[in-house]
Amino acid sequence: MTGIPFEQSLKIKQLSKDFFESIYPSWTWPDGSIVPGGVLMAFAAAAAYETLEDDWAIDTLQSHFLLGPDATVPLRFKVQRLSDGGRFAVRAVEVLQGGKVVCFVTCSFVRPKSLHGPSMQHTVSRATDLKVSSITLDDLASTSSSSSQGNRWMQFQRLGVVFPPHQTNDPHPSSTPSPSKGIYTSVGTIPSLNSFPPTNNNTNTNSNNKNNQKLHALGLIALSDYHVLDGPPHLHSLTTNQPPIGQNPTTSTTPPTRKSDFQRLTSLNHNIHFRLHEGFQASELCYVEVTSAWTGARRGGISSRIFTPSGELIACCFQEGYFVLFDGGDAAGDEKKGDGDANEKKKGGSKL
Repeated sequence: MTGIPFEQSLKIKQLSKDFFESIYPSWTWPDGSIVPGGVLMAFAAAAAYETLEDDWAIDTLQSHFLLGPDATVPLRFKVQRLSDGGRFAVRAVEVLQGGKVVCFVTCSFVRPKSLHGPSMQHTVSRATDLKVSSITLDDLASTSSSSSQGNRWMQFQRLGVVFPPHQTNDPHPSSTPSPSKGIYTSVGTIPSLNSFPPTNNNTNTNSNNKNNQKLHALGLIALSDYHVLDGPPHLHSLTTNQPPIGQNPTTSTTPPTRKSDFQRLTSLNHNIHFRLHEGFQASELCYVEVTSAWTGARRGGISSRIFTPSGELIACCFQEGYFVLFDGGDAAGDEKKGDGDANEKKKGGSKL
């Protein structure tokens, strides 16, 4: 990991029209060596932003993770302009390393001012009340170095799993709650972005504020893909070899209760839909609530919602995870996509 803050780590240089390259080594997990999916998505969105004027905001992003790229090797970004309208614009981004596409991303952008006017209005609130005043058990603090980039780039803390009470009209109540009913909550923040005030309800309209809001959007994209993949394992009471929730990862010498139940786990894809385009801050405590409607055939559907500290919904996400249990047999013969993602496990640990 390189000791640079978030806003600097995503800087890119233009090589030719709509073709860019990263400047600094990519962030990765403590003691990891590959580029996490959240970083790939943030990079791709940053490259797509370079093809637009500064009055655009990202609205949706869809990604497919194909290979685990080396964090020490520069990434390149080939942007294709799919559409340019008055309200919406769409970009496709190939993320490349060594001449291979390691991630494919599509981004849609919107002009926030073009969406004003009469509208339907509804939103959801947080489903749990798990909160902290600050992150005290940073899961991204390095176990081998107190000066890791983790604290400068992003901080994250797992808060717990909640199973809401059974509905009174449940005809078959069970003492063992279904994993599909559980809610796994964590909280993340990118502290360095506190120096970049975002736009607030269209009151700050200068170029600097708009660029700052872009940074917070990129920050939220990066945050959206951490402590999501481990949602189904937590809901099934399985372990991914992380310290128990509530245990300090840097000072505790207590080993996990058991080794990881998984031979391999990785995210295959990730989608994010922004409800808010302005006013939110990735430098604040962003609460992530994860649910899973289904698992099976080594896969799992994972939904997540990201909220402000006051409980306002910022964005909704969906991810498909790939899970290979140790009791599931030899994974060496898996399909090519799975084999490509295996680099992640071998070179730097699983994406969580």
